Amino acid sequence: MAGRDLRALFSTNDRGLQAVEAFTNRQLQWELVAAALSEHLRLITESAFDVEDLERQRHNVMVFHGLGGIGRTTLSRKLEAALPGADQRPAQWGEPAWFGQRILPVRIDLARSAGTSFEDVILTIRAALAELGRPLPAFDMALRRYCETQHPGEAGGVPAPRWPSPSEAARVKWGSAD
Repeated sequence: MAGRDLRALFSTNDRGLQAVEAFTNRQLQWELVAAALSEHLRLITESAFDVEDLERQRHNVMVFHGLGGIGRTTLSRKLEAALPGADQRPAQWGEPAWFGQRILPVRIDLARSAGTSFEDVILTIRAALAELGRPLPAFDMALRRYCETQHPGEAGGVPAPRWPSPSEAARVKWGSAD
């Protein structure tokens, strides 16, 4: 019976036949992400929160790990798409507690990025933060200082009289002339 069904499926000329992607069994992970973000937003909006207090513990990084093929990359891509707005969020995930606040996710998949350097990660984060459309002088100053210390007189392998601005630096690939 199953063989006939497959034969019928592959011999049809029905153009209305289509594949539909299903994203299932990730409700718990969404709830964990939503709870972690809600708690983070609550903490950083407290009057006692001081961004310059470097002694205070931070819990800003979430890691998914496990055996290959269990869907970590698919989950992280779905979360990245779902966090900025509801249009890409699976209906079963529901509305998060931070409704109305803009979330800017930065997804760095280190498992798939062979040879990713510290600089690549920092520049990826800076390029993503550029979407906020506001100056980030402390980040830019720290990035410039790091660049001047680690790569004096060079920008992408080409001698430069000055280090590029952060937006230019986001396009620089260290050690190559392209």
